[in-house]
Amino acid sequence: MGQWQRAVVVGLALVACTVQTPEGNSFGGPAPSGPGSTAGSTGGSAGTAATDAAGGSTAGTMGGTAVADSTGSGDGPGQTTSSCEGAPGSTALGGLCSEGCDCASGECFAIALGAACSECISDVQCMAGGGPGTCSVDPATDPTYATCTQGELGVMCQPGSGGCQAGLLCAQLIDTNGLIPDYFCSACATSADCPAGQICSPVLELSGGLSGGYLQCVAPGSLANGDLCPLLPDGTGDGSVCSSMRCAVTDVGGLNIADIGVCSPCATNVDCGPGQSCLPAVLDSDGAVPAMCG
Repeated sequence: MGQWQRAVVVGLALVACTVQTPEGNSFGGPAPSGPGSTAGSTGGSAGTAATDAAGGSTAGTMGGTAVADSTGSGDGPGQTTSSCEGAPGSTALGGLCSEGCDCASGECFAIALGAACSECISDVQCMAGGGPGTCSVDPATDPTYATCTQGELGVMCQPGSGGCQAGLLCAQLIDTNGLIPDYFCSACATSADCPAGQICSPVLELSGGLSGGYLQCVAPGSLANGDLCPLLPDGTGDGSVCSSMRCAVTDVGGLNIADIGVCSPCATNVDCGPGQSCLPAVLDSDGAVPAMCG
């Protein structure tokens, strides 16, 4: 895999999104299981807005035409989707598409970097029975595509749809400026949603370029080095969630889409001894590596 393709997979894996590279497609991966060596909090504007009560569906529906809805996350382009109102095509689920009528399912689930024939394009389609439900990439399929969920923790959701299960919020995991889906059913959207003293921190699980994510409440000082940590409004890392009390900031996959924090022994050179410097933290498809003095 080339450096550019690897970077795309890494960056998109962090938000469990749908994306196609020139040689195929790579989507979000296994449902997250909680904090661990590759779990923790993300940067950007993560944990800044609950969205089940605001915004709107990011899906558009037109016969044979892809529609970019401006209600997508962040300030960038909205998620682009297409539903076929004419004769469906022959492309199977998971196959590349540019519009709904390319697909046998009639549904083309897409973002700025690609699209795949899917079972749904909007949360509303998944709530037809009156219960919770969201349209989310299913990492268990090969090739992967979007399918209906029950709105459980860690699945993709669309702002304002109300598709997440009771007690969960559709919250922005990390701000990608609308380049890729970045809203997930979560336990909190800000620390105000947490028990007193706890902090709302995004969690990611990476596995060979696959991921899931959500925001959860964590106790101060409970995350180990190598876990991820949230960013403060000024862009610095919030070390209060780390046992080291230091959160080093790094660019997600080198894509310049968003920054992310990693709990580390050091965050700046000031944290290191004489003659040493703080070597940057890294986050790639192999997981997070904390910043170290050296």
